Amino acid sequence: MYKYTCLVGLLIANLFVVPATYANNFNYNYGEVLVPLNPGGLGVGGSMLIHQNAHVVAEATSSFDSDWSISAGAGFNAPVSQFADLRGYFKVHSQKLKKSDDNFGRFFTELSFDASAWVNPVSEVGVSAGAYLISDDNTKMKLHTYYRFHPTPTISLAAALHISGLQNGLIMLSARYPLG
Repeated sequence: MYKYTCLVGLLIANLFVVPATYANNFNYNYGEVLVPLNPGGLGVGGSMLIHQNAHVVAEATSSFDSDWSISAGAGFNAPVSQFADLRGYFKVHSQKLKKSDDNFGRFFTELSFDASAWVNPVSEVGVSAGAYLISDDNTKMKLHTYYRFHPTPTISLAAALHISGLQNGLIMLSARYPLG
């Protein structure tokens, strides 16, 4: 009985200790070129670690028709196994649509949680779920999923589907370049 109790205790302790010993599974220092399909356009983004488990992010896209979508914020990253990371974000957004009369667009915040996992040595999949907290609208739920291919250490290519959120059904292509 004593051996069984010790074994169960060690297994429970392992649940709390082992995830803390994993290093980050993904690079959080990168620059990125974004290509939204339908309506088209171009964008840039990036991330930079400010602590082993915290980073800042920024992203801007436009279809060059008096519109934009800009976001910046902070996030945490935590390895949950040797193949997966969990992230959380708090971002501030500025969005101007073509039909908007406001020169500065509308401002709102985002709170989201992401998970990424390696499915093989060159393929990464992930999902992002959260909410856009918009004062003049109802809160919009966010659900995005993506696949990222890492052909070399110097570039990765991705396709993301924005299932719900600000632009339902948007497909976003990206090329990411590690910065360290």
